[in-house]
Amino acid sequence: MNRKTQRAAILRLLLDAKGGWVPLPEIMRCAAQYNSRIFELRRLGFTVENRTERDGSGNVLSWYRLVPGVPSEAHQPSTALPDPAPATESDSTEWLPF
Repeated sequence: MNRKTQRAAILRLLLDAKGGWVPLPEIMRCAAQYNSRIFELRRLGFTVENRTERDGSGNVLSWYRLVPGVPSEAHQPSTALPDPAPATESDSTEWLPF
């Protein structure tokens, strides 16, 4: 899988979560170099938050989420990612980050 495809797969996971937190193991299934792909999404203007916490055994658990908002046009190349499908009037609850 090339990096553009990996980046798109991670973005799809984050979009499908509709602002919810996505556990790191799910993201890692898309890309071994997930940090690089998330960094690329951030450079494209997406706001991706992450949080970590320790469980009772001391293991660190991580999650990521996409924050709604308009990606910065200054960082968004015209061929970077396809436009999302427009929401229809019948689907007014559809969550899109932009």
